[in-house]
Amino acid sequence: MDSVKKEKLEAMERYRKGSQFLRVLMQFVLRVVLLGLFMSSPNWLPCFFSSVKFFFLVRVPKICTMAAGPRFIFMISNVIIVILVGGSRLPKNPAERVGLYEEYVMKSPTVQSLAMAEVKENEAFADQIVKAEALREEKDEESEVDDVMEEEEEEEEWLPAEELNKRVEDFIAMVNKQRKLEAKMLICCE
Repeated sequence: MDSVKKEKLEAMERYRKGSQFLRVLMQFVLRVVLLGLFMSSPNWLPCFFSSVKFFFLVRVPKICTMAAGPRFIFMISNVIIVILVGGSRLPKNPAERVGLYEEYVMKSPTVQSLAMAEVKENEAFADQIVKAEALREEKDEESEVDDVMEEEEEEEEWLPAEELNKRVEDFIAMVNKQRKLEAKMLICCE
């Protein structure tokens, strides 16, 4: 095992020396190139400055006048119109983007009938609760002067408090169930 470890260490050293050699060579070449550029700067630097001056003093103003011209504005406005028309052709609501299966599920009479039945049940139950609340308010507004017989007759029409609470809890459970069903339908449609 010692010989294997020794061979591995020697291979690692050779690799490190090879990568160090390449790194040193690259640094040397970069230094030579930069020194050559610096030494030859009197030859190319005036030409470079004149080119930069020409670009900023001659070309940039021409580009600005061209950009402010009617042709350029006409082209930009046409590009904007094309983008807007292309964007308007995309479907806006997710129902238009659904696949065949989702469309079938959405149009399926069983799903619609189940949803409508739950809505009708909820509406009927809500009507009962509203009527019970209206009766309760009427009872509260009655004067105490009324005789005891009228109050007992009205109480007989009312549901017991336990049954009313049970119906309210059933209504809440039904609404929660409907919300879950609607959420599942939305997930299926997306």
